[in-house]
Amino acid sequence: MQKHLKQCYYFDGTGLSGRGLFDFLASRKGAKIVFIDEIDKLNKKEQTSLYNLMETGKVIYQTAKIQYNFLMPGLKVFATSNSIERLNKPLKSRFAIFRLPEYDYEEFQAIGIKLLSHQYKLPQQTAEYVIDAVWNKMNSRDVRDLLKIAKIVRKNDSPQDIEQLIEVQLKYCSR
Repeated sequence: MQKHLKQCYYFDGTGLSGRGLFDFLASRKGAKIVFIDEIDKLNKKEQTSLYNLMETGKVIYQTAKIQYNFLMPGLKVFATSNSIERLNKPLKSRFAIFRLPEYDYEEFQAIGIKLLSHQYKLPQQTAEYVIDAVWNKMNSRDVRDLLKIAKIVRKNDSPQDIEQLIEVQLKYCSR
């Protein structure tokens, strides 16, 4: 979406500080849309500042070294989170919350083939082996499990090699 929308910016909440967010917005006061992945990783102060921005359209943020106080009317904030339990109630109340269902096999396979062939340059047949093994042997619907296995799979690994990797993963890795 960021590629196709103007004045739209993406942030990863796992490494985002309130100061970093508001430094960025201060230099782009025309921003229209902000995407925050893993919003639950923001600390309470940052959540409160973000809540105030969403409530009033005003950025109010202060540290020992810097103070922000400016308007951003009409800014839209979209966020993702694996859990909303860490969000404070006022911030949570500003979002329309959608819970996405688990992938079915066809969706998992389509996403997996795209990721494994583009990101890890695996041949489609190898990608399909990994997808099938993660889905059926690991009994996982988590794309992250696909990526963990893909990192250690070689392009010419056989289905037996992939099954062996899965068995080792199941036996020795904690989940």
